Amino acid sequence: MYRMQVIDKSSTYMHWQLHKDGRADWLATDGRIPVAVALGLDPITAYSAKRAAAKHIDEFMLAGFLRGAPVELVKGVTVDLEVPAHAEIVLEGYIDKDEALGDEGPFGDHTATTTAPNRSRSST
Repeated sequence: MYRMQVIDKSSTYMHWQLHKDGRADWLATDGRIPVAVALGLDPITAYSAKRAAAKHIDEFMLAGFLRGAPVELVKGVTVDLEVPAHAEIVLEGYIDKDEALGDEGPFGDHTATTTAPNRSRSST
């Protein structure tokens, strides 16, 4: 679960802190990384997404364990990622590695800390 800020009709900032998996995955890409943002999830899946867990622990696996049943996933419409089948809204797009970084925040994180701005621009 990452905070996003709308910057125009087809772009957002994706707040990826330096110590988060999303940021590491973005830094490891050769150019473009697909993203899918699910809104309106069941409470257990939303909890699993925001919970601080060990590196690369799959949030869907954790949600399935807590629910006692797998989270139903479907292929994204415009990106090659699996997304929750019952999400109310799924935002899909890409983040290019050479996209400009921008300033937003600072805001408190779920760990109760405040971090310096460090975002990537995503566009659809």
